[in-house]
Amino acid sequence: MKRAVNSLAEGEDEIPAELLRALSPSRKQPLRVLITDISTFGTLPKDFTVVVYIPIPKVNQATKCSEHRTVSLISHASKILLKIIMETINPIIYRYLDETQLGFRKERGIRDGIFLLRNISERMASHEKYLYMCFKGYTKAFDRVNYTKLMEVLIKAGVPDTERRLIAELYWNQTAKVKTNLGTTEDINILRGVRQ
Repeated sequence: MKRAVNSLAEGEDEIPAELLRALSPSRKQPLRVLITDISTFGTLPKDFTVVVYIPIPKVNQATKCSEHRTVSLISHASKILLKIIMETINPIIYRYLDETQLGFRKERGIRDGIFLLRNISERMASHEKYLYMCFKGYTKAFDRVNYTKLMEVLIKAGVPDTERRLIAELYWNQTAKVKTNLGTTEDINILRGVRQ
């Protein structure tokens, strides 16, 4: 629970992370029972599938969507379940990731890639050699993930039925709300894209 609940902003349930962390072991038991029941029966509570988006302006007087970035808030109880799912499927997924893959492996992030690229370019410059690089941008790639294809990939990778069922339940039933200083929208169905 401590590893899963480390952010401050609460989701749809408005339960602060500090409250969950401060609970005594006996008070955490109902949450453990809930997570076990969800894993067993594969049905998620509604607030586990709701994402609250908050637009934050990138520039002063922002009026267009492109002038905002969004922060997504999900419930901390949902984060605990997601952490359990991730710990189960990561060893399976890692078998398919190349050792050079950055950004998806623990302790191999984008900063590590930038550091490596900088070292290579400095080394090439010191040897007076040319360095050719090609950058390919996948604009909004995570926003375009098709859920049916995602399930096919998870089946092919050998992700267990229980975890696949929970992931399917999470994605196919997820909704979003946009919260601004003017109020909060009604639920909006999310039809593609992954949680980040």
